[in-house]
Amino acid sequence: MQYTCPNHGDRVQYRPPIPFKTNAPSDRYGGPFSGHLITAIDRTAYPRPGLPLTREELRARYALTETDLTFIRLGARGEVGRLMLATL
Repeated sequence: MQYTCPNHGDRVQYRPPIPFKTNAPSDRYGGPFSGHLITAIDRTAYPRPGLPLTREELRARYALTETDLTFIRLGARGEVGRLMLATL
């Protein structure tokens, strides 16, 4: 089966998609709801955060100091660069 590419006008041969295959042995890891045990979310590398932070805690942890602002102004070009550097 052939079709014409709408962007270039070339005629190309249709190929069916290749199904995704995993490298894990199927007997060791099950799919969703397969009955295999999983690690609890609080024991993983990405635990859920606790209570929400107050405004004071947010300001203390994430507010940029004058030194930070000077570094950003001198180290980045343009608004997008300054934003990227500030978020790092």
